[in-house]
Amino acid sequence: MKRTAARKKCRTSDVPYKEHERSLLATGTHRVGLRVALAFPNTYAVGMSNLGFQLVYRLLCLHPEVCCERFFLPDSGQSAGTLRSIESGAAPGSFDCIAFSLSFESDYLNVVHMLALAGIPALRSERQQGAPLLVAGGVAVSMNPEPLADIFDLFAIGEAEALLPDFIERALACLQPGCAHRLRAEDFDHIGGFYAPGLVVPLYDGERLHGMQGSAQAGLPVAARRPADLNTCHGSSCILTPHTQFADMALVEVSRGCPRGCRFCAVSSQYAPFRRRSLVSLVAEIEPLLQQDIKIGLLGAAVSDHPNLEELMRHIVERGGHVSISSLRADALTAHMVALLAACGHTTFTIAPEAATQRLRDVLGKGISHSDIMRAVEIFAAQGVSSIRLYFMIGLPGERDEDIDAIAELAVAIAARYRAACGGRDRLRRLTLSISPFVPKSFTPFQWHGFEPLDSLKHKLARIQAALRTEKKIQLSCDSPRMSLVQALLSTGDRRLSKILLSAHALGSWPRAFRQEGYKPEAVVCRRRSRDEFLPWDVLDHGIDKDMLWRAYQKALKGL
Repeated sequence: MKRTAARKKCRTSDVPYKEHERSLLATGTHRVGLRVALAFPNTYAVGMSNLGFQLVYRLLCLHPEVCCERFFLPDSGQSAGTLRSIESGAAPGSFDCIAFSLSFESDYLNVVHMLALAGIPALRSERQQGAPLLVAGGVAVSMNPEPLADIFDLFAIGEAEALLPDFIERALACLQPGCAHRLRAEDFDHIGGFYAPGLVVPLYDGERLHGMQGSAQAGLPVAARRPADLNTCHGSSCILTPHTQFADMALVEVSRGCPRGCRFCAVSSQYAPFRRRSLVSLVAEIEPLLQQDIKIGLLGAAVSDHPNLEELMRHIVERGGHVSISSLRADALTAHMVALLAACGHTTFTIAPEAATQRLRDVLGKGISHSDIMRAVEIFAAQGVSSIRLYFMIGLPGERDEDIDAIAELAVAIAARYRAACGGRDRLRRLTLSISPFVPKSFTPFQWHGFEPLDSLKHKLARIQAALRTEKKIQLSCDSPRMSLVQALLSTGDRRLSKILLSAHALGSWPRAFRQEGYKPEAVVCRRRSRDEFLPWDVLDHGIDKDMLWRAYQKALKGL
């Protein structure tokens, strides 16, 4: 692509999604030096509901020399012949780089599909030298990029606010007039936070990965980069649209990370240290939204841990606004919080016990008690909340039959406590149990633990379903054990999975892909890893001491 063509002003065409958008960005005319195709590997509705994706889009659009256009997986009702941007209808191959935002392993197959729609070979080895640079960022690849290592040219490890400025500066320098080549992974090998998998060769001992051999350029392990102060960063939606889960609601990030350190959860390590935005910063970000009568959704893994949360909520409501919250911890919610949310039309409240017995919650490091859960239920009842959702996991380390039975028992006890708090009147409309198989995550104490075999998970789900069969107001929502196994593979696997992803896409079936490649997924993910085993994500450094994680894992096992 000639540089003169790249400097043309970005066009906007009349396409269905674009014409319904309400942009909160104030951008001027750009002198385009870098053209970025920003891709989300799911539908428009899912992608535009993702605040991380919107924050990246904002950062790119605000740069005076960057033109950014968005690409999404076509909806089932759309023509899937080719992939085009929603801004101008341009093809991804006409851009300098294609940047995927990856939050979920379950979207990896969509990456392959979108590349196929774009006419771009998925495997790095099959792309021609002049192809756009293929980059991936987001929490999923910052946890473990290796399953996609034969697909992408470059991974951005960490958070966009710390990574994008250096990436843009280097890319613009490489794309000066007269430059003889397109962007290459090698152009970024000296910049912290970027991992070029093509510069690294995996070493295997039979079926086991036992190390990585990288050139001096690779700079292993690659240290994640994060902004130290969120108050200097934008933290809200930049585009509102009715075509999302949060229709015409602006999402506002309250904090990043989590101070709780639950042993199963990667949030504490991926976003360490825990950072809160100040009340002053949050009010300043929210005020223009309130002036435009925009609903506010407060977002964060640990929203309840913000010391000024109640004050912030009260400010929004007193200004005539509407506020919503992603979830609340049972030990942190207050009657006033629930009353404010209920007054804004919040009808379903969510808490996450994760396990139904105190013993197993202690193993997880969850830090909430039975009395915390019941106190939350009483608050919900007193405030007229009639729909409650509870999150549980099964297949956890040290789980026993009594822990599985306790899930149904706790649900029945919650319904009874709610009824008692209402003076015996049955005002509970719905109690939903969302049950997911435990999936080991990198950079957590449970990264060495195996995934529960499928037959065992199916038996446990059937046991819970049987126990609740006569409870008409208690509903079960269960994740598929088989798809959770695939997620476990993509969370903890190595780059041999790149080929299996391509096979699964071509065959339209994970089981058929496993058979064709001679791959036995349960043998890979259901085993417990040893302390000295090389892990695929050891190519990364999140500032978490591996010995500390192992000690936490051993401490958890002693509590079984």
